[in-house]
Amino acid sequence: MRIQRFVFTGALLLWTCYTSLAQTLNGRVVEKQSNGSLEPLVGVTVYWLGTSINTQTDGLGKFSITKHSDQQKLVFSLVGYRSDTLQVNSLDSLTVTLVNANQLQEVTVTSAASSIDRINPIHTEIITSKSLAKAACCNLSESFETNASVSVSYGDAVTGAKQIQLLGLAGTYVQINTENIPNIRGLNTTFGLNYTPGTWISSIDVSKGVGSVVNGYEAMTGAINIELAKPDGDDKLFLNGYVNSFGRAELNLNLAKKLTDKWSVGLLSHGSTLQTRLDKNKDGFIDVPLYSQGNIINRWKYQSDRWMTQFGVKALYEDRLGGQMDAGRDRPNVYEFGNVTRATGILQ
Repeated sequence: MRIQRFVFTGALLLWTCYTSLAQTLNGRVVEKQSNGSLEPLVGVTVYWLGTSINTQTDGLGKFSITKHSDQQKLVFSLVGYRSDTLQVNSLDSLTVTLVNANQLQEVTVTSAASSIDRINPIHTEIITSKSLAKAACCNLSESFETNASVSVSYGDAVTGAKQIQLLGLAGTYVQINTENIPNIRGLNTTFGLNYTPGTWISSIDVSKGVGSVVNGYEAMTGAINIELAKPDGDDKLFLNGYVNSFGRAELNLNLAKKLTDKWSVGLLSHGSTLQTRLDKNKDGFIDVPLYSQGNIINRWKYQSDRWMTQFGVKALYEDRLGGQMDAGRDRPNVYEFGNVTRATGILQ
């Protein structure tokens, strides 16, 4: 009986010493949401590394676990989340944030100046804004000067009209669309390439070869689709100015603002002028026609999970003068050309 009492007393003393050395560690496990708020994680397994001492978080993400002086590495584990191991040297309350295992890290996407669409069965080249930026100033006709896919030439020097050539044929066999809507056609064909400033363009899709089955008879040699800057685009404010030695001056202002989750508004504006009479070849004719142009587009965009629509208004004014050096000065027997364009419309 004395031996049993001695063993019992010794075990009781050891247990008392053990429990006196053990202390409780409290904490909370959360997940950080995209809006910055912290949401509790339920059912997270918490255990000391190399031991069987473990617990789980409750409905509020809280936990309590026994800690001994020799236990310093605490592991947090939950299916679908990245496990985390913390070095714990005190009994201070912990707040641990776990990261979703499927959460993507920051991704940087870069594009080349031009690329080929490998999915489209029709040979299509995509010209990005990076290629358009190679030209200090430009309109649609001058946007192709840095790309060999499309040839642009003057129809005549007096009017300054430009024509597109694709696969060696004249531009009348090329369909030109703005966001998949036919744009430069009819009376607009003569000067239409000058009415789309390069700073408005986000990309140009050039489809070569016969596309009349898809785009209509106007696309016998191919089609060109112009994508404009979007009202919900990344560039909220874009201001561009240009002046050259010939006296040509340009000013462009693009604005974009996201009003709500579904509504956004954009403004594209352009003003340019050239009033210097140049005759480098001494033939008595103005080398580059004189002009003044103002161009503006205001459009709205609505996009939800099921619907998307765009609408707005546009206005254009241009006064163009060409011919002999004395054109426009009310002198007799002078060959001159004059054209005034005023246009307004509704975008849908």
